[in-house]
Amino acid sequence: RQDGRWQLTLAGWPLYRFAGDRRAGDVKGQNVSGVWFAITPDGKKAGGGLASGPYDPNSGEDGTTPTRFGPLSAADRDLLVKVREAGLWAVPAGQQAQQRAQSRQVQDAGGQLAEQHLQLDADVRSVAARLRVVLPSKPNAEQQKWMDELSATSGKEYDKLFVNRLRAAHGKVFTVVAQVRASTRNSLVRAFAQRAVDIVMEHMTLLEKTGLVDGSALAQPP
Repeated sequence: RQDGRWQLTLAGWPLYRFAGDRRAGDVKGQNVSGVWFAITPDGKKAGGGLASGPYDPNSGEDGTTPTRFGPLSAADRDLLVKVREAGLWAVPAGQQAQQRAQSRQVQDAGGQLAEQHLQLDADVRSVAARLRVVLPSKPNAEQQKWMDELSATSGKEYDKLFVNRLRAAHGKVFTVVAQVRASTRNSLVRAFAQRAVDIVMEHMTLLEKTGLVDGSALAQPP
């Protein structure tokens, strides 16, 4: 490879072990995201008959995987997935707020959130690629519902809904990021979690400064 490392190939295709395969016969990496496939002995993509369904990084069924950065746990993978999902809806929501929010303060907050989530998204995709963690390509069902709600609202009601949806969502992500930051044994994940903690904390503070956050609607601590 250009970085000086050796890469095993078959018929020109680069080969990798899949983190989700723990026992002989496992094929959880087959047709993941339409990108990753098992390979046949003649160097072709394995057919659909071998597929065992999409791999879920949140399932935790594959336990801890050794990496050169330290063990990678199910919680570590969950962090990367949650941050990726957060960006997939926070970026378009922030960009929308720049155009639709009535308050200039909310417009500015939306712009800052969108810009920093784009940077964080690039960061999480880079980390996930180095750790071979499969990330989602679209927001989850709950996040899509939030986006639909925002698109159907306008005026002061939009400002209030935007601030409270984003504040609640950041609170959920912050809990995951902080717990992983405190407990992960993977140095790459730990460094990423530290960066994510700083950004998510900044965003929560930014949203709270609008004066529109309904504290009674926030989740109670466990």
